[in-house]
Amino acid sequence: MLDLAKDVSDLQSASIYVGHLCKKLSLTKDANLTDIVMKDERLMKAFSHFALDNENKQNVPDTYILNLLFSLYKLHPFHCPLITVAELYIISRIDKLSEKDLVRLLEVYSQKKISFNLTESSLQLFSKTVNRVQETCKEFEDPNHLISATYYLLNLEMTDVARNVIMQANELVSKFDAKQLCNILFLTASNKDITITKIQRNKIVSLLKEFDLSELSVKILNKLLYTCGVLNIYDSDLLETVTSVIKQAYSQRNIVVSNTDLMRTITSLGKLRWKDSVLIELTLNLFEPFTLNNTQPILSALACLDYNIPDDLKYLTEQLYAKVRFLSPLKKLDLVWTLVILDRANRDHIASIINPKFIASVCTDLSSLEKDPKFSDVMKIQKLQNLSLAGRLEFDLPAETMLLNSFIFDMKGTFMSNSLSEMLLLALSKICPSDSIDSKTVIGGHFIDAFLYLNFDNAIEKLENITPENLEKHHRICIKIQGFNDTLLNEVGPTGPFRLSIKHLTRLGFKVIVVPYQLFSSKDTTGIQTFIKHEIDKIGIVNC
Repeated sequence: MLDLAKDVSDLQSASIYVGHLCKKLSLTKDANLTDIVMKDERLMKAFSHFALDNENKQNVPDTYILNLLFSLYKLHPFHCPLITVAELYIISRIDKLSEKDLVRLLEVYSQKKISFNLTESSLQLFSKTVNRVQETCKEFEDPNHLISATYYLLNLEMTDVARNVIMQANELVSKFDAKQLCNILFLTASNKDITITKIQRNKIVSLLKEFDLSELSVKILNKLLYTCGVLNIYDSDLLETVTSVIKQAYSQRNIVVSNTDLMRTITSLGKLRWKDSVLIELTLNLFEPFTLNNTQPILSALACLDYNIPDDLKYLTEQLYAKVRFLSPLKKLDLVWTLVILDRANRDHIASIINPKFIASVCTDLSSLEKDPKFSDVMKIQKLQNLSLAGRLEFDLPAETMLLNSFIFDMKGTFMSNSLSEMLLLALSKICPSDSIDSKTVIGGHFIDAFLYLNFDNAIEKLENITPENLEKHHRICIKIQGFNDTLLNEVGPTGPFRLSIKHLTRLGFKVIVVPYQLFSSKDTTGIQTFIKHEIDKIGIVNC
């Protein structure tokens, strides 16, 4: 084969020759042999005489040059002048390349088939390819090329360019079939920097409803379910259709589904707060095996859905906690908090978290929270306080408050101010004096929108009149807004974390009034007032 190198006289013959050579070498699966061959004197001599000026005068099809370049990239040559010649030739023709050829170039770069030294021509070709894709993507005729270009750009971490291509693709979604639409939406959801408008969301839902989704594979449907969760697509009819088709597929005998797809099913249901007990059970039964990496996200999703794990699957929590020593402190905190929500935590679980050593390992720099509070820090402390309270209520463990209380109380105003809270306080002000309302309170890490004291004469007491001596002579009423994100999407009921709040506050002796977010759809607070009065009446207080 090397002797035939003498017959290589132009780029077209070089493309054919290198293609055959590449195929033969790939069959040997010997990297060392490839290095030896590519350094062979006969080959280097044959490749050394090419010059771009001469080649430009030839009418060589671009496909031949691209195939030559791809073959050379696969062979990983250390020094091959022919690569530079081919790259410069493609650069000179970049404006003439088809959308298919541009995507092929992106694919080669994306799949990391390039292991040569990045020469000036290599970098120039890559840059011009990316720029050309960005310039011409709006003219792509094949939706699959748009989808592939986006996928490869994301793999290359060219986020800004990928975002531009995705935005262009979203303008052309009406030309996509069901599979293509699901794939581009999945890529959109995979890019955190891309958001879609309400109008775009409604358009997407309308298009999806036009297709027969039962014809799609389970993998594509799981991508769609994931996409709905990330892009906040909460159309009940669409989700009912998607989950029904997945259920039907999972019910088939001898079906084989990857653990990746199964985990995507469960985690997407959790993200969407779509509690489908039948689908959850089918999915869990298909899982094999459960590992540390996939079990924790599954349990987190089930906790969000307030799913009661059946007896035959309780080993999941035990199996996972047995490996907890392999988890980072933050993941361990998340796990135990999840177990508390699922009513699967024991005394040892909580004791392993609520102790000075562990708290210090999680809250390494609490002093910075006052100056620059972050939502993730608030959530961290909130979970610690939840677990401290759970340990005290469930297992009579001592509370660890030295590192917890002050910071979350200092930050509560930053993270609890919202229009619903303001409407609630406005409604309460029409029921009772403002000096009798304690707003934005935190108890055991649980946020309370409003707090009232009612004496046994059924009158709301002013806050200034409440003392430790007369506290027991008052009903303590917590008012919490059950927001959209605290509510299951397809069932009447709260999410697991919200139910935990109600459970803890009730165990502490509070009367809890839960105000559903649907009452806040109107700017008029009359409905909220009526609801709260009715709930107070149910508690047994009639004079407010």
